Order: sequence, then structure tokens, then C-alpha cells
Amino acid sequence: MQIFRAFRARRPICAATLGFLFGPDVVMAYLGRGWTATAYFTGGIVISIAQLWLFGVPSAAVLDIS
Repeated sequence: MQIFRAFRARRPICAATLGFLFGPDVVMAYLGRGWTATAYFTGGIVISIAQLWLFGVPSAAVLDIS
């Protein structure tokens, strides 16, 4: 299938675009680094929970982003 051939090629511009739009965990998955992608995803969840626990409000409310 041709659609999967594009993912096998792994182009740097595609990785940069994915990183800009979706973050480092998606880029690591695109690059075939599953454990690193899982670590980034888990780290993001842990940091979000820590912010809620420490500050009691979501990070967007702390920064007054609306």
C-alpha cells in the first residue's frame, strides 16, 4: 500500500511539522521510537496531574489564557 510507504521514508520536514502541531510524543512515534514516545506521553500526564495537585487549577487558568 502506498500510504504506508510514506511513513517508512521518514522525512525530516514531516517530523518537524508533526512536532510543531502535535508535540514530541507524536514525533517519536513517527520516528519509530515507541518507548520514548510512551515516556513523553506519560511524562506529560504526570506533569499535568502534578500541576493540578500543586496549584488546584488547570495550567491555562494559572496563566489566565482564555
